[in-house]
Amino acid sequence: MTPQNLPEALNTYSYISKHHGQGNDFIIAQEGSTVFEELNSSKQSEFQKSVAQICNRETGIEIGGVKGADGFIQLFDVGNVNPEEKMSDKTRDKNREIFFTLFNADGSFAEVSGNGLRCAGQALARRANQTEIEYKVLAKFKGEVTSTYNIYVKNGTSEISDSRVEFGSLKIQYIDNTRNKNNSMQPLIDIMQNVLSDSLPNISSNSPSSNSALSDSYAMFRVDVGNPHLVFLTQGLEEMGDTSESAEKFEKTARRISEEYQKAGLGEVNIEFVEVLGATSNDGVNSNDGASKNLKIRMKVFERGVGVTQACGSGAVASVAVINSVGLTNIGVFSSVHSKATKPFLRLIKGTLNEVDVVMDGGTATVYFENEVYSLSGPVHFTGKIL
Repeated sequence: MTPQNLPEALNTYSYISKHHGQGNDFIIAQEGSTVFEELNSSKQSEFQKSVAQICNRETGIEIGGVKGADGFIQLFDVGNVNPEEKMSDKTRDKNREIFFTLFNADGSFAEVSGNGLRCAGQALARRANQTEIEYKVLAKFKGEVTSTYNIYVKNGTSEISDSRVEFGSLKIQYIDNTRNKNNSMQPLIDIMQNVLSDSLPNISSNSPSSNSALSDSYAMFRVDVGNPHLVFLTQGLEEMGDTSESAEKFEKTARRISEEYQKAGLGEVNIEFVEVLGATSNDGVNSNDGASKNLKIRMKVFERGVGVTQACGSGAVASVAVINSVGLTNIGVFSSVHSKATKPFLRLIKGTLNEVDVVMDGGTATVYFENEVYSLSGPVHFTGKIL
């Protein structure tokens, strides 16, 4: 598919571009005459099918040598809800407020995406021809505003921009994976343990910890950062490597977990496997001394409505929130170290760190946290203009 033969439902936009953060890519539409919520059900269905068409990895729109995308984002100015009106210079300042609506690659709704927000920042900056912007974004899910985020962009008109998004309060729930007949989550836990044992035995081998919240070789958390995540704090991701076989294994495991999670009546969810690698010193070398700068973690992700992706911004934030909640960023919280054979996921870090480098398949992003506010920062790449 080329920009010249876009589906009719998407031809109402005057500006469409493509961007990616750590390989997590999005098609972003601005200045359109289609407000999804105002369409009738038939037109909405047609619109969502069109999104799935252009995002398809085999037959979707091709920009920069890559077909399709992980998602489609629709942007409108708050206060300029009539999409027939072009954005005026007055709206292109730091007080600008933007409606953000996200669709997954299969055309389904999604609440929000951390990398999607950062990519939207670059798209807005390029359209406004501004090198630096500061915007408030109101994320809409099925027509309702569900959360608000602040976006900051530098070098906005460049091919590669620095983009940062602030997240508000997060909700974290630890899922106790100890065997307990009174645990309402036990059936799901048993299934997940079997899935892990079948697919990733090096991740699921028993390895008791001194901390009750991490009593097995993995710990499971539900996290809400504006969209839902299921985070597994675990071990063995580095040992898996980056082969096609290991990627296939991870996708199979995550997909089975996703299916069982839905069968349990818990809805769709994004899934992250996370391993703590240690601290990184100022020169980028792994370190456990007082010169440590950032904590470094490895993350693999399976996104609902998409599948395995190169990166996930909100997943990175959710993962860091989990690590922070169990104290892995604080001095001396864990004194025991597992045997080398089981490769510990608990690493003793000297000093309290408020920056975490999240290493994903598509690259590294940094999550900052201070006073219960989390922010996601990293480069965003402009792939090309579609319209």
